[in-house]
Amino acid sequence: MRALALGLLLSLAPLTATAHGDIVQLDTRAGPYEVQAFGNASSEIPGAVDLSIVVEDAVSGRPIDDARVEVAAHQAGSPALASHAQARLAHESGPAHYLATLHLPASGTWLADLHIEGPLGPAEASLSLAPPAVSIYSRLTNGLTWAAPILAAAWIAFRWLAARRRPAAQPAPA
Repeated sequence: MRALALGLLLSLAPLTATAHGDIVQLDTRAGPYEVQAFGNASSEIPGAVDLSIVVEDAVSGRPIDDARVEVAAHQAGSPALASHAQARLAHESGPAHYLATLHLPASGTWLADLHIEGPLGPAEASLSLAPPAVSIYSRLTNGLTWAAPILAAAWIAFRWLAARRRPAAQPAPA
């Protein structure tokens, strides 16, 4: 039983390291604003890519929650493939936190332009959205994450069956 619990704990370790999937895509000053953009770049492209955008006053650090934020993306090398989204203010995620979902119709690297219209004036920023390179290490870790509890359960079941098949101890003749 202890082996099963240990196997389960060890198999969940890689999951805890990747549970917060959003990756900083942009952290820059754009005109009078400090802009940070986080994206779920771990998601597959093509498909929906969620961007979280934080807009603050670059001088005071005050959150800007009355701006209009638009995101326009086009595929690198192919401006004909494009996606556009109006970001909405998401109070539940924190002050000055805007959310936008881009629907990218093809795989590859996409370039996104942020256009901000706020109380301090307009600003522009750009970022690149690319699917992450999947290394052999990450594939191996994902495989081991699922294999470890299965192997631990199989080992425990094998030991239990082996113990049941042993003949009962015969009393020694007197």
